[in-house]
Amino acid sequence: MRARALVMVIAGTVLASSSGHAGDDGRAGDTPRVYVTIDKTEIIDFTAPPTKVSVTSAAIADIVVVTPTRILVNGKGMGETSLLVFYGSKVQRFDLVVHPAPPFPPRSPLVPAAAHPVEVLRAGRSSQELFVRDAAEAWVPLGNGKMESEAPKK
Repeated sequence: MRARALVMVIAGTVLASSSGHAGDDGRAGDTPRVYVTIDKTEIIDFTAPPTKVSVTSAAIADIVVVTPTRILVNGKGMGETSLLVFYGSKVQRFDLVVHPAPPFPPRSPLVPAAAHPVEVLRAGRSSQELFVRDAAEAWVPLGNGKMESEAPKK
């Protein structure tokens, strides 16, 4: 009984610390769900470092271990799969639900401003991506590239 209570505390802590949409959606006793949008990433922070993490279907979601207590869950294809988090002989289970992005109205026009470079890590490779703000002050990706000041001079 005490071990079950400890597992529930750990599960609640992990879900509460997740930046993604995690919750029990009213189903008592079921596996907790983490919602991820296709082509988006959610961050899950753990209170203790797991010894192993695994996702069942790499076609639906992918995971990247960032630190011993933080993972990224990347939505790849629509569907549901399992995330297993191992702590020695204990296993914590999550349902990963990957869904399409909601339709959005057209973006506001871009406001002329200096582009902001960001280092992007994908599959262990580093690249630069440029961003500018639109009229609604949202960041808009311009794609890969270098700032003019970083471009080789001819």
